[in-house]
Amino acid sequence: RALKSKGKCNTPKYGLIYNSTFIMKAKDKNKGRISRYLANKAAMAVRLDCFLDKPTNVYGVAFKNQVEQRLQFFKEGKVPEKNIDVMNKIKMQLQIDEEEDEDVDMDKNEDIDLEVTPPNTESGEKKKKKKKDKKRKLEATEESEASPPTKKQKTDDGSKKKKKKKKKDKKKNKEEVEVRIES
Repeated sequence: RALKSKGKCNTPKYGLIYNSTFIMKAKDKNKGRISRYLANKAAMAVRLDCFLDKPTNVYGVAFKNQVEQRLQFFKEGKVPEKNIDVMNKIKMQLQIDEEEDEDVDMDKNEDIDLEVTPPNTESGEKKKKKKKDKKRKLEATEESEASPPTKKQKTDDGSKKKKKKKKKDKKKNKEEVEVRIES
C-alpha cells in the first residue's frame, strides 16, 4: 500500500512483524524494542537454519523463550538470560546428543559374526561412564556460567603449572639458540 501510493500515506513503522503476538502483548512504549528484538532473533534463526549441517529446531525454541523472557523483563523487571549463555547451553546439548547418536550408530554397524558380547560387559559400563562424564561437564559449565570466578580464585589448577613450564621451556630454548650462535 505504501509503495503503490509513493509516499502519500504513512509507511508502517514496524512492518509485518507488528502483527506478531509477541508485539501485541507488549505495551505501546515497548513495541519498538520488542519488534527489534524479535527481528534480530528471527535473523539469527534464519542464518543458523541456512548454515547448519544438520537441521534442528533447538535454536528456534531457545530464541522464542528469549523473546518471552524479554517480554517478562519489560512487564515485571525479571532479568532475562544473556544470549551467549543460551547459545553455549544449546551448543553443549547438541554436542552431547551428537556423541550419543555416534555411539548408537557404532553399535548398529558392528558385525554380528565377528564378536558377540553379553549386555552386561565392559562396553555397557563404558557407556555409563561416558554419560556420567557428559552430565558432569554440562553441570560444570552451568555452574561456571552461574557464578563466574573472581580474580582471587584459580580458574584451573593445572593451568598455572603449564604456564610456568612453558616459560621455562622458552627460556631454555632461547639460551640454547644463544649458545649455538656464539659457537
